[in-house]
Amino acid sequence: MTKFQAHREAHQRWATPGITPTDRVAVVTLRQKKVVDRCEVGWYVRGGAGVPVEVVIAGRGPTWEAAFANADAREKEKQGQ
Repeated sequence: MTKFQAHREAHQRWATPGITPTDRVAVVTLRQKKVVDRCEVGWYVRGGAGVPVEVVIAGRGPTWEAAFANADAREKEKQGQ
């Protein structure tokens, strides 16, 4: 999976349409090669007047596929609590 494909997948999973301060925007990050879990996926909530920007990293992994699998596992774990 390429970074572009990962961004499309993250956008389909977590993004909300619109430009209001409470809308979510998908984000994928590729960190330096020396970091083991260098692929990060998640979203951020847009900030606005008086609304802070909230960044949520849903999953990390050595590949994009592993990062999305980690995000799925964390989501299932949250729902089980």
